[in-house]
Amino acid sequence: MTEQTKGVLIMAASAVFFSIGGVFIKMIPWNPLAINGVRCLVGAAVFGVYMAVSGRKFTLNIATFAAALSVFGTTVFYNAATKFTTAANAITLEYTSPVFIIAFSYLFFGKKPGKADVIACAAVFLGIFWFFLDGLSTGNVLGNGLGLCSALCVSVVYVLKLRPETDLAAAIFFGLVLGGVVCVPALAGETALTFAAVSRAVLLGAFQLGVAYILFFQGLRRCDPVPAVLAGSLEPVLNPVWVALFYGEYISPLAFPGVVIVLLTVVLYNLSLARRE
Repeated sequence: MTEQTKGVLIMAASAVFFSIGGVFIKMIPWNPLAINGVRCLVGAAVFGVYMAVSGRKFTLNIATFAAALSVFGTTVFYNAATKFTTAANAITLEYTSPVFIIAFSYLFFGKKPGKADVIACAAVFLGIFWFFLDGLSTGNVLGNGLGLCSALCVSVVYVLKLRPETDLAAAIFFGLVLGGVVCVPALAGETALTFAAVSRAVLLGAFQLGVAYILFFQGLRRCDPVPAVLAGSLEPVLNPVWVALFYGEYISPLAFPGVVIVLLTVVLYNLSLARRE
C-alpha cells in the first residue's frame, strides 16, 4: 500500500470520527456549553498525549493565540447550533467557511477573488437562503445563525494558518483546553448526570475531537490536497446519516436543496483550489 493510499484512508477515518458529533450531541441531554466543556477537556487530553509522544513542541505567539480562540469559538458555536437546529443544517452551514475565507483574504491580504471564488460565494449564499427559509418555518433561525458563526470561526483558523508564525497544532490544543475550562462550569446546572450521558460526552471528546484531529494530521502528511478534500467531504455527508439512523432526525424538505447546493459547491470549489495548488 502506497503512502498516498494510506493518507486517503486515514483522512477518511478522521472524517468518520468527526461526523459522529451531531448524533452524540443530540443524544446527550445537557445544555450545549456543558457538552462542549467535557468533550473539549477529553479531546485536549487525548491530543496532548499524542503531541507529547510525538515530541512536538508548541509555539506560542499572537497568531497562534488568535487561532486558538477561533478553535474555541468553533466548538462552542457548533455545539449550540446542533442543539438549536438540525444536525444537517449545523454541519452544512459550518462548511460555508470558504465564503468567509475569500472575504477575509480580500479584506486583510488584498487578495482579489477570482471568477471561481465569486461563483462559489454566490452558490453558497443561495444555499444559506434555503436554510433560513427552513428556519423561519421550523423555528431554527437561532440554530442556523449559530451554524454560520461556527463557519466564521473556522475561516479565521484557516486564514491564520497561512501565516508562517501560526502553530496550528498548538492552536487546536489550547483552543480545546480553553473550551474545557470555560464551558465545564455549565455542567454544575445539569441534573441528568447519568452513566449514559457522561460516557457519551467522554467518548465524544476522545474520538470526535482527540482521535479525529490526530488522524487528520497524520493523513494530511501522507496524501495530496485533492484526495484529502474528497476524503474529508465524508464528514458533512455522514453526519446527518448517523443522526437519522440513531436519533430519528431527518433533513426537512425545505432545507434539503440548501444542503445539496452548499455541499456540492464546497467540494467542487475545494477541488479546484487543490488542483491549482
